[in-house]
This record gives sequence, C-alpha cells and structure tokens, in this order.
Amino acid sequence: TRAICRYLQRMHTGNSNGKLDLSNLSLRTFPDDYARLGVVSTLSLKQNSLRGIPDDIGHFKVLRELAAPNNELIAVSSEIGLLTMLTSLNLDNNLLAGVPSTLSNLHSLTKISLMDNQFVEVPAAIRQLTRLKYLNMDNNHIPLIPNWIGELDRLEEVLP
Repeated sequence: TRAICRYLQRMHTGNSNGKLDLSNLSLRTFPDDYARLGVVSTLSLKQNSLRGIPDDIGHFKVLRELAAPNNELIAVSSEIGLLTMLTSLNLDNNLLAGVPSTLSNLHSLTKISLMDNQFVEVPAAIRQLTRLKYLNMDNNHIPLIPNWIGELDRLEEVLP
C-alpha cells in the first residue's frame, strides 16, 4: 500500500507541474492511467523493471524529456516517433539492441544517451537528427563509429 500511495502522489504532482516522476516504483508495465494527466513535459521512469516502452508513449505529445535508465528494456515502440518536441532521451543501462527507425522523426532531439545496452552499431535513425549535440553509446558492442557521424554538424560530444 505504501508503493500505491507514492504512485498516486506522484501522479497528482505530475498532473499539476507537468513533471511526472515514476522512478523507483518497481513498475513492470507502463501505467495505463496516464490519460488522466494533463500536459506532461518531463517523464522519468528510472530504476523500475520495465521491459518495453509501449505504444502509449505516443500520447505524450508535448514531452520534452524522457528518462528510462536502469530498467530491463528490450523494446521501444515506434510510437516514440510521435514525440516531435522531445529534446532529451536517456535509455541507459537496459537490454536494448536497437531503436525504432521512427526515432529519425525526432528532429528536436539534442541529447541521446544509450550507454550500457546491447547495440552492435550506432542506429541509422540517428543520422537524421541534425540538432543532436550529445550522443552517448559507451559500453555497448560497437566496434566502429560510422563515418556519417561527421555529418551531424552540431554534435559536440560523442562517447563510443
């Protein structure tokens, strides 16, 4: 019951300030009562047991920051491509080997961190993210950084 109270309190706070922090709640699935929320600009799902980012993520149309590190993610829905206002994406320390190609629709992204996952190459979708300033792919299984990374003019920091 304590966890349920924390969850409800955070949902209420997120509804009032637009910053929804669902970190450290031992969530195994994405909450399905998100529709009650108003405008959410920041969503933190850190330190849970989520296996995927579901299609429901596409409902957060004005989301600017999405953080879901330290979960058990093996998949991210292609609906993430609908989050065109997203500027920061952190999916560190999961089990991801890829991201959907729709990630290329997120032209507002300036920061992506995908370290400590199972990637064997830098996702091709990142090539389209011309506003990207920071890319962290450290501690994956990527033998070479592709030449096209140099085409991302605004990129200030790349961690292999």
